[in-house]
Amino acid sequence: MTEDRRIAKTRHVLEQTLLGMLTSQPLEQVTVTELCERAHVDRGTFYRHYASKEELAEKLAERLLEELTSNVYLRIERIIEGADSQEILKLIIQSIDEVGSELVMLQNVKVRGQDVRTRIRHISEGALRVLSSTGILGEDPETEAWAMTTIVLDYPLYAAEIGHQTSPATFVRAIHEITDLYYSILVQSHDPEYDD
Repeated sequence: MTEDRRIAKTRHVLEQTLLGMLTSQPLEQVTVTELCERAHVDRGTFYRHYASKEELAEKLAERLLEELTSNVYLRIERIIEGADSQEILKLIIQSIDEVGSELVMLQNVKVRGQDVRTRIRHISEGALRVLSSTGILGEDPETEAWAMTTIVLDYPLYAAEIGHQTSPATFVRAIHEITDLYYSILVQSHDPEYDD
């Protein structure tokens, strides 16, 4: 096994172990010692890769956010190229679901000065703006409504599935945020004042 493959394997094991630990305790309660014991990795090896558990969490969150962004925008490109928008929107939801449960556990981790929750909101906003600018959402209101409803309603389901507590107040706030965001995009796309 080459050096690069060993490094990748060690980092993967540490990431997966951290995610496993975050299902039962917050990052603040995770210790590097316990993380290393569960991952079967020496503490010295851990510190060769990361300065702290926070750096590990940040690097992991950054990778997952990049993966989410890439998947969402690749699928939007397929819609723009003429692929079936309903099928592609289902794939976008699937992309969110694939990394969503991991990102839920990392939602308070800061990546480049913003927490993961805020970064996901920006990714969603950007994707909705791109879709809105293509006219696809306005042409197919059923798909549009389906996509928005699925995004909002799936969050508590996968959060519950991984054992992450979601408060009703947080969920209601999320519904209001996404509704306000979507409304502002619709207003901008139909208001001549916002036209370039």
